[in-house]
Amino acid sequence: HPAEELKGYPGPVLIVHGSEDATCPPSEARTYHAARADSPAETRLEIVEGADHTYSNLEQTETLCRLLEEFFRRRLAAR
Repeated sequence: HPAEELKGYPGPVLIVHGSEDATCPPSEARTYHAARADSPAETRLEIVEGADHTYSNLEQTETLCRLLEEFFRRRLAAR
């Protein structure tokens, strides 16, 4: 039960999901995000429009990479 495990994680979380993911529907990402509602740490949900499970479009892959880079840059700068 990943959403239940995620509730107890004390750190910041970035959830990125493709809007057209047929393997793991976007509702899963929303479930993970909702599980973190009571967390004092940052929990961010980003849905990449048009992206499938593997981000097979270059523009979508670049969006994913930008979101990850942003998230880790902020986390590492805060240390």
